Amino acid sequence: MTFQEFLTYASGPGINVIIGFALTFVVEWFPQWEDLDKKIKRLVFFLASLIIPVASALLGVVAGYQQLDFATTIWPCLVAGFVAFTTGTFGYKGMTKIISRKTNSA
Repeated sequence: MTFQEFLTYASGPGINVIIGFALTFVVEWFPQWEDLDKKIKRLVFFLASLIIPVASALLGVVAGYQQLDFATTIWPCLVAGFVAFTTGTFGYKGMTKIISRKTNSA
């Protein structure tokens, strides 16, 4: 994968993978992560979901890989980030409900 392909991936559908990978390291490197309020964790997840794709697209613009146009550069990044945040949040909440049902029935 070239740097240009990575930036394209990071500013679109790859944001889910990148956020998951990054937060895995945050949990390991930042011991107080588990003690943080759920709202703070969700805010960090939301901001990372938006900042990483937009920063990747802007880095692609600076590197000359693409033109800076809100409709074709920034807006798709915001949509991908919002989708990553939404699916991650609903996925997490769904898994916690499944886990709590299993522990309550056991």
